[in-house]
Amino acid sequence: MARITIPRRIVPKKLLRSVEVSLANAGMPFSGLEWISIWLIISTVLFGLVALIFNIFIGLAAFIVGLAAMVMIPTMRADKRKAMIEDSLPDALHHMAVAVRTGLVLESVIQEISEAEYGPLSEEFARITLEIRKGRPLKEALLAFAKRTRSKDVQRIMRLILEGVE
Repeated sequence: MARITIPRRIVPKKLLRSVEVSLANAGMPFSGLEWISIWLIISTVLFGLVALIFNIFIGLAAFIVGLAAMVMIPTMRADKRKAMIEDSLPDALHHMAVAVRTGLVLESVIQEISEAEYGPLSEEFARITLEIRKGRPLKEALLAFAKRTRSKDVQRIMRLILEGVE
C-alpha cells in the first residue's frame, strides 16, 4: 500500500506534534503527516462534491468540518481507549497481585498481562514489554505508558508500582 504524505515543511510543527500525540494516545497506526494528508484529501474532495451539489459556501463549511474531524477523531478514540484501560485496570491489578504473590518478577507480570484479555491495557503492556526488551528502563517504560493514557488513575498506579519496586 502506498503511503500518502504531504511535505513536512508545509505543516506547522505545533500542529504536527499535536496530531502525532493524539494518534499515539488513540493507538492509531498513522504518522502525523499521513493523517493530515489523508484528511486534507478527504476534506478537499468533500469540498468539491458539496460545492458542486449545493454552493461554494456550503462546500467551504464541509471542508472545515472535514479538517475538524482530523483533530476530533483521534481525540475521541483516545478518550474511549483511556476509558477502556481504566475499566480493565482493577481486574489487571488483581491479576498482577496474584502473579506477584506466586513469585514472578514485575517484568514477567507485565508480560503475563500483555498476553491476557484486557483489551487496550494488554496492548499497552505488550508495548511496555517490547520497550523493556529493547533496553528502555522499566521505570521509563511505565511512566511513558502513564503519560500516553492521559489518565490520572493510571499515572497514580504506575507511581505506586514503581515505589513498590524501588
